Amino acid sequence: MRGNKLHKKLDVWVGQVGILALAALPRGRVAAVGPDFAPRAILVIKLAALGDTLLMVPALRELRRRFPGARIGMVGTSVNRGIAAELTAFVDEFFSLEPGRAVRDPRYLAEFVAGLRRGGWELGIDFDQWTHVTPLLLRMAGVPLRVGFRTPSRFRHLLYTHTQPRVATAHEAENFLRLLRPLGIEPPAPVLELPVRAELLPRVRELLAAAGWGGTEPLVLVHPGCGHAHARAWPTERYRELCARLAADGPAFFAFTGAGDEAPMAESLAASLPGRAAALTRLSIAELVAAVSLASLVISGNTGAMHIAAALGRPQVFLEGPNDPAKWGPLNPRAVGVFSSCPGCPCLDMGWEFHRTDGYCMEQIPVDEVFRVTARELGRAAEPRAASLRA
Repeated sequence: MRGNKLHKKLDVWVGQVGILALAALPRGRVAAVGPDFAPRAILVIKLAALGDTLLMVPALRELRRRFPGARIGMVGTSVNRGIAAELTAFVDEFFSLEPGRAVRDPRYLAEFVAGLRRGGWELGIDFDQWTHVTPLLLRMAGVPLRVGFRTPSRFRHLLYTHTQPRVATAHEAENFLRLLRPLGIEPPAPVLELPVRAELLPRVRELLAAAGWGGTEPLVLVHPGCGHAHARAWPTERYRELCARLAADGPAFFAFTGAGDEAPMAESLAASLPGRAAALTRLSIAELVAAVSLASLVISGNTGAMHIAAALGRPQVFLEGPNDPAKWGPLNPRAVGVFSSCPGCPCLDMGWEFHRTDGYCMEQIPVDEVFRVTARELGRAAEPRAASLRA
């Protein structure tokens, strides 16, 4: 929904009216959350996106630890359905909402809500930061205890039974953990995790081998796109120059990833390095995770692939312009950032407050600086591999 202006406007106009209407109804008695509170069914909501969903993992892990017998369901969309399927340790059921269809077809939305009501959810946690439809879903689904962010200048909090402030200067994973405080859970430091499906590794290796990877050269995975947020993407020609210089500097092999609108960018970059690169543009999310797990170094902007690399603890270089790394950066001690010199950056809070959308912000990241950092980090990443091969 973040990238769809019409859906965003409808969410504000229709959502605020719906919230005010439901808020005027009697609330009923709100049960206290004491030390013996043990819900049997917990419903969490996050409509987007892949990266945000991974940043929920520390909070989901704490829910599972605190309530080991609870069934945990998640409401999401096609945007994060794939990554949610990899979080089976924390998510038992996934309910995929189609926002566009919900706008066009009230009957679909009514049936979706009725399905949620049948789940008997005792606790609902809304991890969305700004949408109005999400508190409406929890209230209409009859969830008695509802936790969400108290966001300035919005009415969302009126439908929650318990709220937490969203701290604008904190990392978003920390904010997600703060939502657990009304449950008596004091948030720990956020640590990501993500399983790798071992059975998918041979297929990814075959795709790379077919393009020329011998299996011993350092594998540099480059994800040049940034989904719908084109203003967060470094120019394709900059990636092309960077990878050409890295290829001339050593024996690295390159895997360019991306799907949908990102695919042509990945394919163009791979074509510029014949015999030294593969375009992996038809991977499932699980296969992308497997590919990232094989990488000696991951290079990307602030996007879902960046958070996958962080969750797997891979060496990575990330390029930042509009995003504030203190709030949205990778939670990975092996991550190194290269930042834009644009005077208006960083500028994003909720994710759409770009002060420019013409690409200027990311253009202020010079190739020379990115090459210096990536060459250094690639050398560091290759050292343990070389030592293991000698042994």
